[in-house]
Amino acid sequence: LNLGMNQNNIWIGGLPIGRDWDEKETIYNLSLLPNNKKVIIDIADIYSQGNAFKIIQNLQNELPSNIYLSLKFGLKIDYKNNRFGVSKKKIEKLEIYTKISSFLENFNSNKIFSIQLHCMPPDKESILNFQDSFLKIQNQIPKLKLGISNVEIDEAKKLINFFETPINSIQIQANLLEQRLIREYENKFFKNYDLLINRSLCRGLIRSPKKFLENKNSRFNNSIRVKESLSKQRLDFLYFLDNQSKKMHSSIELIAYAWLLSFGNNIFPIIGARNSKQLSHSIDLLQNIN
Repeated sequence: LNLGMNQNNIWIGGLPIGRDWDEKETIYNLSLLPNNKKVIIDIADIYSQGNAFKIIQNLQNELPSNIYLSLKFGLKIDYKNNRFGVSKKKIEKLEIYTKISSFLENFNSNKIFSIQLHCMPPDKESILNFQDSFLKIQNQIPKLKLGISNVEIDEAKKLINFFETPINSIQIQANLLEQRLIREYENKFFKNYDLLINRSLCRGLIRSPKKFLENKNSRFNNSIRVKESLSKQRLDFLYFLDNQSKKMHSSIELIAYAWLLSFGNNIFPIIGARNSKQLSHSIDLLQNIN
């Protein structure tokens, strides 16, 4: 493997904040992160129905100095048949500017690394309104970066061509088994962007695929999206990684991370963890790759 791991930045998923972590757990878990790297929390206004934002604001003075935020906007929460979900929303003029300004009333603007559009909006007007809001905020935070998230590859290309502001990062919802992003990367289209890989491990599936697939309560058997994403080709790739880990006497998670990072120093797995044990494990994996 020819690793091009970027040694400076680590991305952490903010979804557990307010859902799995209360304020005390949030501070403790963030204290586990390396203090010699910039740590960027990927966090959306809808996470924990807005509680994630509130917890981060409340903890502002206790956060380690190397913690920064990437704020995401553009989705809405839905409740259908007693089930929680999200969907795209129309973005009104200056709506995002107002939300960010409100957040910054109780948070240091120097700690905002980037603003992300959280999906491909339903119409052109929403894209323009998001862009206008971003530019107004960028006037206040000149180093602010723009990202797009939760998009398919063709949507990412359209947004790159549409935005007047250069895009810094692209987050495509693709776990390790979904090689769409890497194939496009090999075609060199995305080489000038930071590629944020979400759901990069999917621990249950990576660690014990047979058990995961047979478990009636696993996400494979109760999530249509997960089930449809696992084609024979992707499952074959999973078993290939499993075999490689045995040959190299290493964990399959380490082989998986190494494979991702081998594509270049602009590949950033977003670390997701429900608890401190999972977080420490993922950090150890990244630090043990050499």
